Amino acid sequence: MRTWKCPACGQTEEISYDWLAARGGPVCGQCDHDMELQPEATAIEYAAVVDRLADKADDNGLEAEDIDELVHELAASVAADVNNGGLDEQLRYLVDGLGAQYAERQLNELIENRVDRRREGE
Repeated sequence: MRTWKCPACGQTEEISYDWLAARGGPVCGQCDHDMELQPEATAIEYAAVVDRLADKADDNGLEAEDIDELVHELAASVAADVNNGGLDEQLRYLVDGLGAQYAERQLNELIENRVDRRREGE
């Protein structure tokens, strides 16, 4: 995933390499300008942010359970966006997340289950 930013309105979007390969460079959904690829954050910068946030949570007595709902809301939002994108978007997401072989294995199981249910209904 890489961050793209609209030079006109400042909106940012995280876009996967597969999405870029399939569709090309992104266009801003708010103002229709071509978005620009942003420099990739270094692993050190990323780790520093995570460490800072972990320290802040610890200092204020937060536990993992306190953040569960935020994680669930974000994951549900991502899942809804992927599911609303249709079959191709769902399959891209599964290949990105599971790898091509495991995604295909899961798809094959769904197909086999569907065939079995049809046979049972005959």
